[in-house]
Amino acid sequence: MFRKPAKPAATASAAPVPKVIKSRATSGVLSPTPAAKAAVQRKPSNTLTVKKPSVSPSKSPARGGKQAEPVTSSALLKSPSQRRRLSVVSSSTGFEADGAIPPSLVPPGSDHHRRASVNYFGTPGTGVGEEDARLGDDCLHLIARYASKSKAGVVPMNPHKVNQDAHFEIENFAQLPGQYFFCVMDGHGFQGQDVSGQVKRRLPINVAAEANLQSDPVTALFTGFQKTNEELFRSSIDISFSGSTTVSCLIRGKKIYCANVGDSRAILGRKYGSNWEAVALSEDHKPDRKDEEKRILASNGRVDSFRGMDGEPIGPLRVWLKNQDAPGLAMSRSMGDSVAASVGVTAYPEILERECDSHDKFIVIASDGVWEFISNQEAVNIVSPFYDRDDPQGACDELVRESNYRWRQEEEVIDDTTCIVVFFKNSEKR
Repeated sequence: MFRKPAKPAATASAAPVPKVIKSRATSGVLSPTPAAKAAVQRKPSNTLTVKKPSVSPSKSPARGGKQAEPVTSSALLKSPSQRRRLSVVSSSTGFEADGAIPPSLVPPGSDHHRRASVNYFGTPGTGVGEEDARLGDDCLHLIARYASKSKAGVVPMNPHKVNQDAHFEIENFAQLPGQYFFCVMDGHGFQGQDVSGQVKRRLPINVAAEANLQSDPVTALFTGFQKTNEELFRSSIDISFSGSTTVSCLIRGKKIYCANVGDSRAILGRKYGSNWEAVALSEDHKPDRKDEEKRILASNGRVDSFRGMDGEPIGPLRVWLKNQDAPGLAMSRSMGDSVAASVGVTAYPEILERECDSHDKFIVIASDGVWEFISNQEAVNIVSPFYDRDDPQGACDELVRESNYRWRQEEEVIDDTTCIVVFFKNSEKR
């Protein structure tokens, strides 16, 4: 079923009007109207037929003054194993800059280089107010408990690394009882912590401010993401080579609206009898996705791995300026990242709409520090025993522990790892 949301209010950079394909059994992904440039039709692995949005450089806000700095092979070959997985290549230090702070900027005796692991545990209130009817009879009958955990990564060549992930969990979002907003952000670049922090502060405010949030949450989310990105471009944060992924789940009654930018991810755990199944609620935005690559190439960008001295590819495919080895971004959509935005990296979210049924038991929202070595199905297998024990915090602890263990087995670095686990009520209680 197709529907055309109401046109969002005009902003400084007008975004295309989204469409959504929705179904109880399958799910829909946000797309702009045909007026948006170069819409691409494809069928992803979960058999959903979707249209992916595209954006030209003229639609991305420009940040003047600073030009991309070329990256030299001699600098980047200092330690190939330390630049395989993380998000952005640094031209000055020769390794991924995620969470790096130049030593000259660290005050003596500062503990800025570490942000302690953060746990959050919540049990929704059981009171039912008069306003609950605005969300329907099922508004308080889905979420049982939720928890989160965030842990800073490790980069041996970067002793001052900070945790650039951020997250929030909001009950009664926008003062609507029974409405929840969960989100994970993964910052990258020298200012990544500032970018993810601003998205954390501003995204829920911007989405809640949309007058059509109750009647048209898809358009409200889409517009809220765009306003947040526009604020980044107007802010004092240097986003030339810094940005953040953002994956969120707005839950209202039995409906999930998952809005995603970048390569953080949300999944759903479903149970049939004694068998557990993982269902993707988002799809990673990587430059090796054909539709994403097409948009970047059409915007005068380049998609390639970093090349060693002998021309050999090292690490994942990245986004580059056509004639310069910068910015080297390992994702094709991001909040911020003004240099990458000039060659087609966009902050347009893809939004999935899904109505849950009795087989849906929990969701996991996590940064790519979790997903780099853990598949969707493995994550469901890790979390499901904790669902049986009604222990979402234990599930978060185990996901972070296991992902860190796998990073140590494969790499000299460990990415920041953040996850939110939301348990749904058992079907007999709904």
